[in-house]
Amino acid sequence: MNPGAYDYPGKVDEDCNGVPDDEPKGCDEGLAVEANDAMDAVRAMGLCRIADPNAPLSTRTWGVLSAKYVFPDGSTTSDTPKLFGTDCVGDGQKGTPPNSLSRGIVTKFGNVTEPTGGQSMFVLSTGVARSGVQGMSPAGAHMCTASRTPTGFPTPSEAACPGQDIDTDNSAYDAIALELEIRTPTNAKGFSFDFNFHTYEYPNFICSQYNDFFVALLWPVHATNVLHNNICFDAQGNPVSVNNGFLEVCPAGTHGGKVFECPLGTGELLGTGFEGRGATSWLRTTAPIEPGETIKLRFAIWDMGDDGFDSTVLLDNVTWELEGLPPFTDRPPK
Repeated sequence: MNPGAYDYPGKVDEDCNGVPDDEPKGCDEGLAVEANDAMDAVRAMGLCRIADPNAPLSTRTWGVLSAKYVFPDGSTTSDTPKLFGTDCVGDGQKGTPPNSLSRGIVTKFGNVTEPTGGQSMFVLSTGVARSGVQGMSPAGAHMCTASRTPTGFPTPSEAACPGQDIDTDNSAYDAIALELEIRTPTNAKGFSFDFNFHTYEYPNFICSQYNDFFVALLWPVHATNVLHNNICFDAQGNPVSVNNGFLEVCPAGTHGGKVFECPLGTGELLGTGFEGRGATSWLRTTAPIEPGETIKLRFAIWDMGDDGFDSTVLLDNVTWELEGLPPFTDRPPK
């Protein structure tokens, strides 16, 4: 193969360095909870190879080229937040970078949820990105940051909430994003990652203007079923929010005109701070790439309509795939 290939398990030396199956591992152990270094966020998700952007072709490997915390629209300093002053949690204010408490690294979330790969997982939140109740989070911490939403957002929720024009505000409150540049392996045609979305908006704010979003934006996109570069969506094309079809960890009921059967029960909510609220459990998103290209990937979460009830997403287990399937999100195999 060549130095830019991923060394898949199987006793074949794909990257031609003389040692088969020697991809770096274990980089997500012992990471600081604060995740002040964005490269630690990368490691928490299982990406252990950091690549040199200026390496000559003869020694060029796949790997992460850069990582930084931004806002959902890609900006690096906050607009005027919904609320500011003494009620702010953490270090968010107009003109600041994303609030440092809106990100974190954990080895367990609540009493039940553990990483799907390795020892750690990365957390983004519109509240405090930690497990359990943290002051007013997740019931409604004011992180005092804001930006615009990504281009094309908010998208209409017509599929999830027929006949309701609820997505009209392009302000992203209590917002944060992690943006990566990655050189893909020369023998990979796709990638996947796992995520688990929790929201305090369930059950009180279904199909309302208070519609927190999580998106995973990819550039370039090699598919036709992707809207505004977002590769995370349910079978109806809804982005991940309280209204999407994957909210299955919750107390069952009919809310906002929608029936929530909640087949996964409520056990995974214990100890998270989201008891009595809703979550998706672990989901896996897969998307195609071109071998050896440079991609930009932005994971973003924000409050819409207000800066009240919080939402949190766990991210883990970024993996390179040999097949380039169209983007889809589903439950990972057990």
